[in-house]
Amino acid sequence: MGQTDISAVCKNMRISGWLSTAGAEMGPDLNIQEIFMVKHIVLWDFAEGLSRDEKNEAAEKMASLLEPIRELVPGAVEIRVVQNQLSSSNRDIALISTFETLDALMTYQNHPAHVEAGKYVRSVTCNRACMDYEFASK
Repeated sequence: MGQTDISAVCKNMRISGWLSTAGAEMGPDLNIQEIFMVKHIVLWDFAEGLSRDEKNEAAEKMASLLEPIRELVPGAVEIRVVQNQLSSSNRDIALISTFETLDALMTYQNHPAHVEAGKYVRSVTCNRACMDYEFASK
């Protein structure tokens, strides 16, 4: 198997070294350095006019809609909704999630349960900010 074939199979791995010149099998000199995963972080403010109790209820409902999607999406490692608890924060609520691959993140974003949850989330939040990035997981 050539190095091109390996990268197609293991999209989220950074591979160095070279394969055995025998060609058919991966040689012992294959060096998988790091596995890269994807972090997906979304921050929002709650919509204007919500009381403290309504914000707490909205946070609980967002968590109940979004967090169980982890079990529905292959490659979803963590999906967690966190409400602001410290005065140093400048957003009210966050979604912090980890995926094995970019493809898994895309599957999550297009999953019907996520699309449906998004309708509710948009009704109680504003000022969305998002950051996605790759990171090494050893």
